[in-house]
Amino acid sequence: LSAKEIAVRAWDETLNTQPEKLIWNLMGMMNNCWF
Repeated sequence: LSAKEIAVRAWDETLNTQPEKLIWNLMGMMNNCWF
């Protein structure tokens, strides 16, 4: 197998996930929704 990109998304024990697109804030925090 070969791939140019991979995406990793996690969820917690209550099945909460981070959204694909998140609103940017002035501190620059929480901009890493998907790795």
